[in-house]
Amino acid sequence: MPRACQPPPGEEGYAVVVSLYPPFDRYGGGGERFTAGAAAALGEHLPVRLFCVLSAPHEYPRDTMPAGLAWQERELRGHMVGSIGARPAASSEHSARVVGTRDLAVAFNDPSCRLLVVSQPYANDVALHLLASLVNDVPVLFCGHGDDRRKACYDAVVSWLPARVVCLDQSETAAAETRRAFYRPSVRVVPGGFDDSTELAAVDAGVLESRAAHRRIVYLGRLLPHKGVDHLLRAARRLPASWSVDLCYREVDPAYENHLRSLAGKVAAEVSFRRDLPDVAVQRILKGATLAVCPSTHLTHSGYLPGQVELLGLVILEMVAAGVPVLASDVPAYAETMERLALAEWVFADGDDQALAALVEDVTGEMSARPAAVAKRLQHAQGQLSCFGLRQWALGALAAAGVDCVAKDDPAHEARGNGARRGSAPAVAEATR
Repeated sequence: MPRACQPPPGEEGYAVVVSLYPPFDRYGGGGERFTAGAAAALGEHLPVRLFCVLSAPHEYPRDTMPAGLAWQERELRGHMVGSIGARPAASSEHSARVVGTRDLAVAFNDPSCRLLVVSQPYANDVALHLLASLVNDVPVLFCGHGDDRRKACYDAVVSWLPARVVCLDQSETAAAETRRAFYRPSVRVVPGGFDDSTELAAVDAGVLESRAAHRRIVYLGRLLPHKGVDHLLRAARRLPASWSVDLCYREVDPAYENHLRSLAGKVAAEVSFRRDLPDVAVQRILKGATLAVCPSTHLTHSGYLPGQVELLGLVILEMVAAGVPVLASDVPAYAETMERLALAEWVFADGDDQALAALVEDVTGEMSARPAAVAKRLQHAQGQLSCFGLRQWALGALAAAGVDCVAKDDPAHEARGNGARRGSAPAVAEATR
């Protein structure tokens, strides 16, 4: 018989969040920032035990559980603190400690565990080996999109897993791929990823006009082939030498970085490679940037990449919050996000270097000639950011799992005391077949 759906008397229970990305103290990729922010947002409703793997997914075999795999555990309670590199921060946070995989398994098999969240499980198969040790009926949420290469493996685990499994996706685009990759779990779209405690930068027409004169492009993200930075550099070759390009990144494919450095040598504009910057340095660069460019692509330098290359476009949301006009390729998730922000005019064709260069000049010209119109567009986009807020995501995740909770600062929380319980899950948006 499965265990009862309530934590032991006198305990409110907790959630376990598993991150398959290492902890970071520099600007991290979207996966790290989403996972850290999601854990903090859930921590506003119930205590969270966040486990971050200490070795990056590409550093160990993906078909077996590595021996001696270690995790950093942090306990979160309270409120998020916003920043461009959102990380788990709370009003009460235990110091981190290093634990083993067995400790993690004990945590999510404990009767007090009410929810297990596995973020970005497509990154590797460690998630499958973790779930193989799940023996209770705790709801399991996969956050991220499906991966056809692991379809058989995931379906095999889900077929015998004695738990309710729901795949949460951040966009309709990502959900469509999950539905193709899986047929057993339910799939629900819960937009989110933006730290909605972040203070939005004021958007001023005069400031935008000044930015236009700087002629400075910024890219934030990983230096991996599907990020399309080579397309950005080829577009920069079509721009006057008065332009400059700042590439701010952390994780990198060394071969791709060498390829980009070779391309940068052929660009008249100054190209700066800025790795592992602290958040304050990223903020400083953004304040002087004319435009941000998100050039993710299916057309990589080594060949066509099938499937969805992006889940949502967290960096797009962050640039809007920072008051920086952002141009994005029309890969499906980016196009979907830009449409919801009413920024579809700032989208260019995937891999079209000429179109990107032309759009850079057009938007910069508009910032100089009609800065008030650009400011109005950015202000409207900032008004749409709440649709992607992590607090909204946390509520959607709890609802999908059937966990009945209220925020800790909600007056009803104290009145309900330890009576919070996991109820029945609502109908999901669509069940995969």
